[in-house]
Amino acid sequence: MRKEVLLLLGVGVVLLLFPLTYAAVCGDGVCEQADVSSGCSADCQGASFVPLFSKETSDRKQFEFCQQPTDCLVSAIGDYAKDGNVASFFDARSEKEKPHCIHDSQYVLDQYCQQGQWTSRTGVVAASLLSLQSGQFRLFCGLPEDVANRMDLTVRNKLLSEYVRRCQIGQGLFDCVNNFCMITYEGGSALGTSYNVDPSTPRGFLNALDFDANSCDGVQGFGKCTQKPGDGAAVYIDRARGLIFYVSDGKVPVINTDVRGVFDQEKNKIADYAKTQNPGFDIFRKIQLYRELYVARGNGREAFAFLERDVETPALDLFGVRYVNTRFEGPPCETYFGPLDTTRFSCSSQTAANTQFIVARNEPTTFRQGLAALWRDATAKLR
Repeated sequence: MRKEVLLLLGVGVVLLLFPLTYAAVCGDGVCEQADVSSGCSADCQGASFVPLFSKETSDRKQFEFCQQPTDCLVSAIGDYAKDGNVASFFDARSEKEKPHCIHDSQYVLDQYCQQGQWTSRTGVVAASLLSLQSGQFRLFCGLPEDVANRMDLTVRNKLLSEYVRRCQIGQGLFDCVNNFCMITYEGGSALGTSYNVDPSTPRGFLNALDFDANSCDGVQGFGKCTQKPGDGAAVYIDRARGLIFYVSDGKVPVINTDVRGVFDQEKNKIADYAKTQNPGFDIFRKIQLYRELYVARGNGREAFAFLERDVETPALDLFGVRYVNTRFEGPPCETYFGPLDTTRFSCSSQTAANTQFIVARNEPTTFRQGLAALWRDATAKLR
């Protein structure tokens, strides 16, 4: 088993957050007196030095190093030899058997690596669906149970929930698809999601859309699947990123992987406000996944809202919204968040020049409690 010694150049103290360090790879030995200028000591001859870059997991709970600046950290104790091998994630029986890092544009479940920073394939779906609108629109991304409302519908002799949850992938059970995004716009609507199992399989999402399993067989990269006769709706698939879209009026979504470029500007407006209210709210600037999202424009109103669940250490749920010309029945923190245990919860809101901000955080709770439960109610006011 190869051993590695991490060295920081030019400093005498090890700083874990330093962005660049070096590893001496020394076969089975331990390079006790290694440095770049003189090489390894006698017990570790022939070592080569490689740069490593400080990274964090998508939930920002683990910190370690990757070998490329555009890599993303999957598991702090994962196997360097499996870097970039996404299939090994699903075959792993322990954290140590998972890849340590994956490369730019690769993904594990919903987590998508974008130039060395984590975002989500749900975010890619959301950014791509925005290409369909040209005026008024409403975009909502969230858990399938929240977006679809009913998971007990039967499609092709299976409940909708059977196309969404608990599919066998490798050695484990994982979600068949990830979060849903729905957009309504002038003249049409569209649904998008990212899939973890091939959509043409019996549990694949083509069946959930009531399309034949072979509808997308002719598509190699991104393209339109075979339409139903006389139906103006169309299904599009992006095989490289594992995305699927159902568009009611047949418009072609433009795939946009620059998730943070699309959403960070609006998020930063909320983060700037949050920082003025509570020093601990500076954490809102780290929002990056965009898995639960609400964006709307029309009739003089605008809204942008997000929820990020179970991130950081200690763990937190983070909620933020900025809206323009939207009225609530009372002070938002008291109206929506008052019932929560205030010893575990923090909320702040402000109205100025027809623009209102709400930011809130609390410890993660069960599926239908806390911010995770109130997310649906708060965005329903805007939907």
